Amino acid sequence: MKNRMMSIIMPIYDRTDILKLAIESALKQTWNAFELLLIMDGSPEETKKVVMEYYDHPRVRIFETKKQTGNACIPRNIGITEASGDYIIFLDSDDLAEPTRLEDSFNGLQSADVIHGEFYVLFEDGTKELRKHKQQNHEELMRGNGLCQSTVACKTEVLRKEKGCKRKMHYMEDYELWCRLSNKGYIIKHIDKILSTYRFHSGNLEKEIGNDSWKDELLKEYKITPEIIDLVDYKEINL
Repeated sequence: MKNRMMSIIMPIYDRTDILKLAIESALKQTWNAFELLLIMDGSPEETKKVVMEYYDHPRVRIFETKKQTGNACIPRNIGITEASGDYIIFLDSDDLAEPTRLEDSFNGLQSADVIHGEFYVLFEDGTKELRKHKQQNHEELMRGNGLCQSTVACKTEVLRKEKGCKRKMHYMEDYELWCRLSNKGYIIKHIDKILSTYRFHSGNLEKEIGNDSWKDELLKEYKITPEIIDLVDYKEINL
């Protein structure tokens, strides 16, 4: 089954050194059929230089929006639209994928529409902790997000049918998506595999918002599917 294509989607705004580490972790997979979509969202020049180092890499496709869109919704939706793979792997530009991430994700997706797993948290002082989650039903998911974005993998056809992320969710757009998919009856499964390392640092948006600032928006939106995937002008650089 290793000829099944998988697409890793990485939205990018800034970052340099840790971005390169994230890209390298995505490329060093035991799975033998995958592509890495690097989607720059109005990135500064120093970040573009890092991304363009991978211009000639056979597994990499590079996209760029004409201006910064303000959150990761548009880059993720561009990835969902452009992906060649049967499965989509989400990885943020400051996180690290385990070498067996794609292989473990593929195995989990044979009995689910969406999977997520265990992950390490890497703190700024260099210490590392393993975070273990558990299977959540829909009611439990609505009480709190048990899915780490950088461990999630989904069937591409599901994300396209449900039109991806909602731009009006300025934050927690990933959580809204999980709630929406769960509400519609898609199978979301936790797998007992370590899939990634989540880097906890001063730039994490999750630290800047309170639990109530997005919850009303989520409750209004999670049952409603948008008519089209919300995109802005963008181009593929690596043609």
